[in-house]
Amino acid sequence: MRTGLIMALILMAELTQAATINVGPGQSIQAAIDAAAAGDVIEVQKGTYQENINITKQLTIRAVNVGRKGIDIPVLNGGNKGDVATVFADGVVLEGFAVTNGFNGIAVKSNGNLLEGNFANYNQGFGIIVLSQSQNKLVNNTAIQNGKGGIGLLGADNSTVVGSKVMKNSLGILVTEGSSGNVLSMNSLMQNQENAYDDGTNQWDDGSKGNYYDNNACSDANKDGICEAQFKIPGGSSIDRYPLAKSAA
Repeated sequence: MRTGLIMALILMAELTQAATINVGPGQSIQAAIDAAAAGDVIEVQKGTYQENINITKQLTIRAVNVGRKGIDIPVLNGGNKGDVATVFADGVVLEGFAVTNGFNGIAVKSNGNLLEGNFANYNQGFGIIVLSQSQNKLVNNTAIQNGKGGIGLLGADNSTVVGSKVMKNSLGILVTEGSSGNVLSMNSLMQNQENAYDDGTNQWDDGSKGNYYDNNACSDANKDGICEAQFKIPGGSSIDRYPLAKSAA
C-alpha cells in the first residue's frame, strides 16, 4: 500500500513538471504564451518576431542558441504599436531578447520578475519601465537611444537594477517620487542628456560599489575603482556613496 502511494506521488510529480515550448522564426511567441501553462518554459530561437506580447502567466521566456552578447539574438519588433513586451503576471523570467520599436520596450506591471540580458533599444518611451510594483530584478540589461529614458522605476519599491548599460537616452535612469527601497548598482550611465534622476528614497550603491556616471569627473587616488567623493543624484536626497571611477559595462 505504501509503495503504491509513493509511486502515485512520483507519477503526479512527473505529470506536473514544467513543459518546454520551442518557438522559431515564422512562429508566434504570443501563441506559445497562450498555449503554455503557468511554470512552463518558452525557448525562442534567433530571428525577428513582429509582434507585441502580453505575458499573463508565470513563465520563463528565454533566448536559446544565441551568439555573442547582443548578436544573433531574438528580436521583438513592436512595429510602433504600443509596448513591445508587457509583463502582467508575477514571477516571470524574460531573458536574452532585443526589444525595439515600441512605445516602451518592456513594461513591468507585476511583482517578483527577473529581466536579464535584454537589449531594450530604440523605443519611443522607456527601454524598460517598472510601474508601481515591487521586488523586480533588472540584471545586465542594455537600454540605448530610447526617447524618454533608458530605465524607469515609477512608484516601484524594493527592486534591483544592477549591471546595466544605459546610454544615449534622453534620461538614463529615472526613479520617481513614491519609489522606495530600490537598490541600483554597477550600472554604467553614459552619453544620456541627463544620466540619473531620483526624487524617491533609494540606494544607489550596494554597500561597496555604486554606478558609473560619465558626467562625474572624480578622483580615484588609491586606484581601487571607487571615486573618492560621493555623487549626489539629482532630484532628491539620494546619494551614490561609492560611485565607480570607470564604466562597469
